[in-house]
Amino acid sequence: MRQHDGHRERLRRAFEEKSESMTDAELLELLISYSIPRHDVRPLAEELSAKRQGISALDREELLKTRGVGENTARLLELTAEALERASAGGSRPGSRITGPEAAVRALRPRLRQVEGGIAFGLYLDGRMGVAACAPVDMSVEDIAWQAAGFDSEAVILGIRYPDGHYSPDLTEARRVRDIREGLAALGIALLDYIILGSTRYTSLYADRLIRRDESFRTRYRPEWDSSRVYSWAQHFTAHELPRD
Repeated sequence: MRQHDGHRERLRRAFEEKSESMTDAELLELLISYSIPRHDVRPLAEELSAKRQGISALDREELLKTRGVGENTARLLELTAEALERASAGGSRPGSRITGPEAAVRALRPRLRQVEGGIAFGLYLDGRMGVAACAPVDMSVEDIAWQAAGFDSEAVILGIRYPDGHYSPDLTEARRVRDIREGLAALGIALLDYIILGSTRYTSLYADRLIRRDESFRTRYRPEWDSSRVYSWAQHFTAHELPRD
């Protein structure tokens, strides 16, 4: 028996007995072992995991540039990522509850990745934080309010992904979001958050306290991390790790 065969058997047993205790690199190693059965793939799995490629944030061209990754492995990882994206799209289905920025990212991410960058989506919520709809929207008070009325929605979270993968808004963009928030508030609609999705990270204007908390949703939409710091427009935005599926 080759030395790595025993290691793979231990990984399989760990997955069967307590998969939640396995690291991302170990899960990725076990997955890749099915497409590369006769070689030690631990270094490759660790490299891909460190780059935040592999199962999540897949880029097929970059994968194929990685030493040790061939067509079969790239296809296996691509198919796995697609299956995960479709499963995670359930977070944007009607009735799903959104309780904070991470939950909003999970709901918006599959939709934003299905379109060319630069198109904004609105995640429309009812009074119980359930998803009423997730739809592309113009960045204007009129279009957002019109859609909110059609979906009978009391609150909206806006999300966008840019073609170059950046995730920090400039001052002009942040001010535009603030103006949209004030315009919607005058119509009785709460803009809870504005999220920019990057390739591996994201920013949330609500988490950075650049969008003021709406008092009627104070206990219903909250960040799932420590947001004790107070940020100003002049300070840098916080880059948050994308939540795992």
